[in-house]
Amino acid sequence: FWQKAQLLEFSHKYDAAVALLDEWIGLASRLEGYSAQQFILHSLSEKARILEQQGRDHDAIIVCDEAIQRFGNVKDQFGKSTLLKFLYQKARAFAKWNSDAEYAVHEEIIRRFRHAPENECWESILNSFLSKARHLKFNRKIDEALSTYDDIARYCIKAKGEYVPNLIAEALMEKADLQIELRDHNGALATYDKIDQLLRNAKNHLPLGRVAEALVRKARLLGELGNAEEAISICDMVVSRFSGVDGYWAREQTAEAFL
Repeated sequence: FWQKAQLLEFSHKYDAAVALLDEWIGLASRLEGYSAQQFILHSLSEKARILEQQGRDHDAIIVCDEAIQRFGNVKDQFGKSTLLKFLYQKARAFAKWNSDAEYAVHEEIIRRFRHAPENECWESILNSFLSKARHLKFNRKIDEALSTYDDIARYCIKAKGEYVPNLIAEALMEKADLQIELRDHNGALATYDKIDQLLRNAKNHLPLGRVAEALVRKARLLGELGNAEEAISICDMVVSRFSGVDGYWAREQTAEAFL
């Protein structure tokens, strides 16, 4: 069934695909049981995605709200992960024209799911924290933005997932940039150290590359502050620690440390 809807979508027959999904949602709504609920949730998700792809963001938001209202109290893992997907679709649609509404959805994601034990939720929740921090920073709510960046660092202690370390590094890099903008240079140096502390034992080359980047940025800042000797020492450490690490990012940072 979903293959048929996808074929219609691939043929740019979006209205026909949406109509087919509506037909099957209506039929499944007459049924009871877990399988029917899963079918409806997945069909609503596909419908919202197609509407968003058409640029019909308002309609996509209505579909997301319908799903959240109908299934907002589900307890099983599939239901919660699907609801999280709906909230993300809603936030993504709002992001195009209403940043305050997007911010409110990310707040709802954090409220609903921050204590969820499911591994697949963690990356999404960290993304919501990051979007929240950026919104606060953009609106010059500096103390709240800095606090939210700290929330990400605290939350990451239990977080797992392939892309989680990169999200952590990205959040703390942004925090350091904001601290430098505020001329809180000691705070920025401490944030670079925090990245090293949290990610130095990572197994993947990407987070290790971000650690190298943080240390190179620290060395650059120390040089700008007139502490050339410590800056050179850190560059030497980067070359020693990361010259054998695979991956473009680590190699690039090691090369920069040479300079």
